Amino acid sequence: MLLDSAMQSELREQRILANAESRHRANEAEAASMASRIAKPTVLTAGLQIGSAAASGWSGIQNAKIKADAANTKR
Repeated sequence: MLLDSAMQSELREQRILANAESRHRANEAEAASMASRIAKPTVLTAGLQIGSAAASGWSGIQNAKIKADAANTKR
């Protein structure tokens, strides 16, 4: 009976370790899945990035024109 109890205890520990390893692999897979979804830009985010770049470029051009006009006026 004592040997049976020791064997059952060992089997329980092995199952606990196997379950922990399985949960760890599942968590890693879920994290990788979330990371891949974040890394891929959607159409909306790509559009917003393009729009932001265009607005920034336009703003830079306008600032350059204002500075050029101010330099011409000082002469």
